[in-house]
Amino acid sequence: MSLFGRVSKYLAEQGNQWRRQAMPLFPLVLLLFAMPLTVLAQQNITGEIVSGSPLEGVAVQFLDPFNAVVVSTSTTDGTGFYDSGILSIGNYKVRFSKSGWEPEYFGAGKLDSFDLGALVAVQVGSTAVASESLLPAFPSEIIPHSCALFGTVTDAGSGAPITGVQVNILDAFNAMPIATPMTDATGSYYVSHKDVGPLCAPVKVRFSDPAAVYLPQYFGAAGQDVFALATSVDWADNQVDVSVAIVKLTPSGAIDEVSDEITDSSLPPNAKTRIIDQLNRAKAIISDGNPNNDAAACGVLSSIINEINAMQNRGELSAFEADILRQSAKTARNTIGCR
Repeated sequence: MSLFGRVSKYLAEQGNQWRRQAMPLFPLVLLLFAMPLTVLAQQNITGEIVSGSPLEGVAVQFLDPFNAVVVSTSTTDGTGFYDSGILSIGNYKVRFSKSGWEPEYFGAGKLDSFDLGALVAVQVGSTAVASESLLPAFPSEIIPHSCALFGTVTDAGSGAPITGVQVNILDAFNAMPIATPMTDATGSYYVSHKDVGPLCAPVKVRFSDPAAVYLPQYFGAAGQDVFALATSVDWADNQVDVSVAIVKLTPSGAIDEVSDEITDSSLPPNAKTRIIDQLNRAKAIISDGNPNNDAAACGVLSSIINEINAMQNRGELSAFEADILRQSAKTARNTIGCR
């Protein structure tokens, strides 16, 4: 089943809260054609963070809405204002944090919840606005626990252990990193309360290969790189084995993944046929035995990403679907080695 199919099933099982967030979102501020070209070039998120008065020094994080990877950061100035700078077209979740204040995600109802955070859409020539007011931090008591997380990462095809895989152990509620060990020569890793402190809150675990030979995935997410689908691991006063087998993806296989996502999308049949024909052309290029021609396949995938962006801007694709299609096309480009 494609990523779109898996996430759609998850949404149906979890109710309509996340589904509402995955519907098309319009940027909150659209810039007019009459504005100077320097303004029209904006493709960013801005906002003001206050608590009665402007808050300076608030850390602002912009996260991928699927895998919860922090893609950019900013900090509020003396007026409480922040600017993400130019971001790639797509959707983001935005988190605010400052010592002495309760952290929260934009649109999450004052909660520090990644899943409940609203999607903020970034489009060409527009500025999205995400402003919030923070609450003073509440006193909290930490109940100490002992805990340990360990496992082995292997090749899904051969079963061989994989060295140098980054293991991202994230808070299961706010998706913030707790620890990032690497697998050793035996493909193993180990983390305990001695490394992360005594809180031992539930976590989700993501595995990624810095060499980009293997596909990233979350533990319990059926091979998908999706935070919402991952298993929440309760490791307080426990020693939990979180081992996985990860998939080595070939360029042809990556393009097939894009074709599967296009097939499962809500695009009209003629658009599906046109894009799949382009993908077949790209697949033929990378299979011709001449690496010098791979740049042409990269160009085809870039063209498809641009078309996905345009269809989202015209309202022909929801923000939810557009993100999935972009993600699969970008994965294919990375697998081919496109620049």
